[in-house]
Amino acid sequence: MTPAELAELRYLILQACGVQLAPVVKFSCYGKQSFASPADASRAIRHPRMEAYRCPHCGQWHVGTVRPKAAGGRDQVRLRRELRTE
Repeated sequence: MTPAELAELRYLILQACGVQLAPVVKFSCYGKQSFASPADASRAIRHPRMEAYRCPHCGQWHVGTVRPKAAGGRDQVRLRRELRTE
């Protein structure tokens, strides 16, 4: 399951349980561009390490950087440097 699918599932579960999502939106989504559909968010992707995901707080779609899985201390540092230089 992709991170976007997990976020979508989390959102749907919270919504089905009647969890109020609005109070968190102001902090979690502040400064992020929101999209109404995954297709709209996908068109905004400008880098191969980015992907669209459904926000579990506001229900809209955002674009974010895919974080590499922890491979070890040195590998993490190397990947961070690569991300900064691109």
